[in-house]
Amino acid sequence: MVAGRHSVSLLLLVAIGCWACGGCLAQIPIPARTDGFVYAGKPPAWGETVVVEAFFDPVCPDSRDAWPALKKAVEHYDSRVSVVVHLFPLPYHSNAFIACRSIHTANKLNSSFAYPLLERFFKYQNGCARGVTGTPYFFVNGIPLSDSGSPLDYNKWMSIFDPLVGKIVDTETHFKYTFSHVNCLANQ
Repeated sequence: MVAGRHSVSLLLLVAIGCWACGGCLAQIPIPARTDGFVYAGKPPAWGETVVVEAFFDPVCPDSRDAWPALKKAVEHYDSRVSVVVHLFPLPYHSNAFIACRSIHTANKLNSSFAYPLLERFFKYQNGCARGVTGTPYFFVNGIPLSDSGSPLDYNKWMSIFDPLVGKIVDTETHFKYTFSHVNCLANQ
């Protein structure tokens, strides 16, 4: 009898827990757009471009060192690679939160101010939902890089982008060939 009461109590506890969790999940508001700043006005086109999500602290020396190589690699690939920078102020970097707020404020005034201001922070410095614990931290097409936590040089970025950009180009070529082949068959 005691075992039966414990089973019923446990079942009731699990049911209430599931109900409570379901209620909590339903209350999470979905933002109208993702956070972050799109670099060079090239919004990420998932599936059409390689999308890099970089988490930077504007006063972090490692973030400062990581940005120039990433920027150079992205500019090399032009429209085939998109970057979204998420500001991630670390609690042990003095004034990181204030620096992030200033970048958000500048972006609201004029969206073209965000990156020049971020670069000025990098140039003149003396430095969790997705598992980001430090900066610099990178996601490529939604997948975290194993090298995150330290700056990547230009050659490393090229070795990451080359195979991915090749797959995108191959897909486009295959689609164009298939479409033109179907057109030829339809015209016969």
